[in-house]
Amino acid sequence: MLHVTCVCHALNRVAEEANFSSIPTSIQKLEAQGLTLAESLDILGELRSKIAQSKGQIGESVLKKFNNVLEKNPASDLKILIDVAKVLTGGESEFDLEPDKIASLKYAPITSVDVERSFSAYKSIITEKRTSLTPENIEIHLICYCENRNQFFE
Repeated sequence: MLHVTCVCHALNRVAEEANFSSIPTSIQKLEAQGLTLAESLDILGELRSKIAQSKGQIGESVLKKFNNVLEKNPASDLKILIDVAKVLTGGESEFDLEPDKIASLKYAPITSVDVERSFSAYKSIITEKRTSLTPENIEIHLICYCENRNQFFE
């Protein structure tokens, strides 16, 4: 005899998998290094449209949460990034940024993953135990870390 709660949980998992299986894939894509700003925003837009297509109370709840997360971030920053991406892809938009600054934002990440990776690299190098680390040794440690990281993430 099946327990009713177990059946409900199983059906709920099937519904989640059917409607929201693209979320982990999109997160992995956004965590990748070397994405252009336009590519990152395209992934975000595709995810939003897939979530919006989900039906039912759970779909509405996930879409509401998705929109709340984006709204909690400074909305003006996301709007500026969208405008910059338009300009970088050949479109037109009016905002107050110099051309060299617009060009420097071509590979701007929209997630904090790269920053967290950098902090973990510095944390492993600059510890309390290393009191006499010379600039040359720091450079060697950073090169070793970057080489290892490149091999690990490929």
